[in-house]
Amino acid sequence: MMHFLRHGDHVWGTGINGKIPDPIRVKPDEVEIYAVRGPRTWGVLTQHGFNVPHVFGDPAILLAEVDKRFQLNTQQKTRRITVIPNLNDISTYRSHPGFVSPLQDPLTVAREIATSELVVGSSLHALILADVLGVPSRWVTSSVESPFKYIDYYEGTGRDAPAPAENVEQAIRIGGIEPYAEKPNGLIEAFPRHLFEKG
Repeated sequence: MMHFLRHGDHVWGTGINGKIPDPIRVKPDEVEIYAVRGPRTWGVLTQHGFNVPHVFGDPAILLAEVDKRFQLNTQQKTRRITVIPNLNDISTYRSHPGFVSPLQDPLTVAREIATSELVVGSSLHALILADVLGVPSRWVTSSVESPFKYIDYYEGTGRDAPAPAENVEQAIRIGGIEPYAEKPNGLIEAFPRHLFEKG
């Protein structure tokens, strides 16, 4: 996340966390930026004098591209509802019958999502995984997390941010948004390959 940046870091796809009061702790000439999560992060950084390409995307959207184990979108649906909260909201949702802990191995969480008809919750990366796996999802507001990162992600995919639900029951009533189906070519092309090339 952006508030962990240090002098000499390279940025590809990370974003600002809206609950952090002072998210920018480096100077514009101290880091290289290739892509950010979305236009909200882009706006904050450019206002602070950073040179930020107009390239958006959370790298989690590429998970199935880089790891074939996550290509699970043909799984049979055995779960009607899967509830995955942000780790700070776990205590609120732990007793729900559809609860899946976001602290498990990511592949385990992905398998639960892939077999679901609908994913709801406040875990941003669960919502992104739902997009990756072709599962409808609905963002539920968090008691701790700012809306900033969710809006940033959705707008970074070229979509308007959907209205969040206030709780799981409302999320189920509203239903999910259709998953993001495009390939984020700009994010792929912006990857700083030169940092990993020998010689």
